[in-house]
Amino acid sequence: MSSFFTDTILERGKKYFEQNRVFSVNQKDDKTYTAIVLGSEAYHTKITLDEHYNVMSATCDCPYAKDGHHCKHEAALYFAIEERLPKDEQQYIDINALLKRVHARSRSSYMLKREFNEEFKKYLKNIIQLNKQGNFHISNY
Repeated sequence: MSSFFTDTILERGKKYFEQNRVFSVNQKDDKTYTAIVLGSEAYHTKITLDEHYNVMSATCDCPYAKDGHHCKHEAALYFAIEERLPKDEQQYIDINALLKRVHARSRSSYMLKREFNEEFKKYLKNIIQLNKQGNFHISNY
């Protein structure tokens, strides 16, 4: 990210992010995010990341970005996205994958419910353990 934004823009974007100026963060596809960032006006921003979460492209409708520069609003959106990225894959659960595993083992709805509950209890125990270790964070998005 540091090669995409200048140090000054990163610093200003970080301040905007910390001041909670990033609103309505939406993930459009696997790697494209949009948001509204409140500056002197509300600016529409968009960032596309590569598979390593590096910024591939960014746009904003602020005057500075319209002149061809990458702006603090885009950087603020990146910090908001970064906050949401997995820090440790163990803290996330794929409910669909869990249901498929349970369904493959269980034929009756009673067994399906029981198996799912057991798997979910294991997941919750893992979350509690991660929380005790300080490796689990809940964002406000």
